[in-house]
Amino acid sequence: MGLSAALILCDRVYTTAQGQHVIAGTKSSFSVRVPAAATRARHRFAGGLSCYVRFRPERAGETVVALRMKDERREVWDESWLATNMRMSVAEEVPQLIEMSVVTAPFAVDVSWSQPGADRLVLHNTVELEVDGQLVASAPFDVVFQRVASGDIAADGASG
Repeated sequence: MGLSAALILCDRVYTTAQGQHVIAGTKSSFSVRVPAAATRARHRFAGGLSCYVRFRPERAGETVVALRMKDERREVWDESWLATNMRMSVAEEVPQLIEMSVVTAPFAVDVSWSQPGADRLVLHNTVELEVDGQLVASAPFDVVFQRVASGDIAADGASG
């Protein structure tokens, strides 16, 4: 049987004193409001993207874990536009389940409107979890840019 894993995108992962993980604010999309007249927009994820990751390594020794963000409009072999890589040492002969919170580096998403009259742009992305070079889990992450009247932007605080 192949390696399986869990990947959940969220606002934050809390760890209790007993070692339990509490996942807060799960998400598969993020909305950004921009002025109705905007032809270009940018949103900065200053705190990165938080993820809950769980997997059981197949062997003892060094394990390489990678999170990669890919643009679904590009070919599958294209490079990811955001990557977080970690190396960890697994000492047990029968490796235990590994659960952890991973936060990506800060990143920004830019868009420009090429279609006049379009008020909504959706950028479809996929976050992939690789363990030792093997894709073991993925999760969609869409960034939705919505043009709105100027008075509506401050209401959600998500413009950037």
